Amino acid sequence: MKAEKPKKQDPSQFTPGEKKRLEAQKLSLEVHKLNLEVQELKEKFTRRRKISRLVPIIVPSIALLGLIIGASVIFLNEGKRHRLEAITNLKRELASEHNAVRIGAVRALADYPKEGLPTLIACLGSTKLKEGQPEFASAVRASLRHVGKEAVYPLRNELYRIQDELLVVLGQDEITGQIYPFLPLAIFDEFDRVPDDVPNRIKEITRRWNPNLGDKETARVMERLLRSSSYNALVTHRNGRYALADIIREHRIGRLQLEAIDLSGTYLRKANLSDANLQRAALSNAYLGEVNLSGANLQGADLSGANLRDANLSGANLRYTNLSGAYLGNANLSDANLFAANLSGANLRHTNLSDANLLGADLSGANLFVANLSDANLQGASLSGADLRDAILTGLNGFTAIIDFTKTDLRGVVGLSREELEYTKSKGAIIDEPTVKEMTTETQKQG
Repeated sequence: MKAEKPKKQDPSQFTPGEKKRLEAQKLSLEVHKLNLEVQELKEKFTRRRKISRLVPIIVPSIALLGLIIGASVIFLNEGKRHRLEAITNLKRELASEHNAVRIGAVRALADYPKEGLPTLIACLGSTKLKEGQPEFASAVRASLRHVGKEAVYPLRNELYRIQDELLVVLGQDEITGQIYPFLPLAIFDEFDRVPDDVPNRIKEITRRWNPNLGDKETARVMERLLRSSSYNALVTHRNGRYALADIIREHRIGRLQLEAIDLSGTYLRKANLSDANLQRAALSNAYLGEVNLSGANLQGADLSGANLRDANLSGANLRYTNLSGAYLGNANLSDANLFAANLSGANLRHTNLSDANLLGADLSGANLFVANLSDANLQGASLSGADLRDAILTGLNGFTAIIDFTKTDLRGVVGLSREELEYTKSKGAIIDEPTVKEMTTETQKQG
């Protein structure tokens, strides 16, 4: 059962004593409310007094802060004005007739990397570089080196601009437009000293791609590239190329984006190019000894004649890469992708090619003495004339699918059975003659 609600009493039925008690309670509640209001007013007054006491401190502090900010703005503007004045004065000094003044200006520009960098890059093509003053060129390169990482991509973009400019010059002619993509600009570096050597090198390089090119086509390339404006561009590119190589070599910069860059003939010993994008880059005849190219993308790059002694190319993408005539002694190419790569005539002595993908690669005439090719994929590869003496060939993938063993030297190799060696001999390879023990074992099997 539900509990019954207590009935409200009619005030008229209260006794006089009860009425007095109720009035006293009401009065007590009113007094309590008034006390609370008084307390709240006291607290507000106290807070206001505290704030009023801080006013003499806060107002001067705000004024002082305003003065500091104003002074800082003035100081920054003044500093900016002085920097701009300094840059302007240094630019004037670059026009001086005295070489020492120009060199001093170039060195000073390194202290203003943000404002001075465009001027330093412009100095790479200065006519002063062509007046027999190597000190000026060295000073420009040293200043760019001092600027460091901040100069990498502006320099790269300048090299791209020149490469595009030269492409336009040569692209106006059908023949020269076909030749230019295969020409590393480093072949023009020594034109001032050995001009007769340049046409021969042009013919040597371009005839790999088109054997029908003759002296007439080469002369057209020379005429277009070595005219005044193009020659200035070649000078700028040469010095910019060397300056960029200096920075890359001396500063550790991860994951560089240098796709299609021309760094041919540069010195990059011990540079860190791990995970770099060098797809279609021109690195022919570059010195890359002990360089770190692990995980780098070198697909379609030209590394012909490059020195990669002791280099780390593990896990690198070398698909369609031209490594013909390159020196790769003691290099690490483990797990590298060399699909359809050109390694003809390359020196791979003591090189680690374990787990490498050499599917369709051209290893004709390559020196693979004591190279480690364990677990490599050689399916469709050409080994004609290659020297594989004492090489490690255990666990080869696609061994029977190697397309050419003509004059391949397989003496002393490790990892091939007598049957496999005899198979290579039938295809033209040079192998060790079977030992007495091997001949006895074979006779026993046949018996």
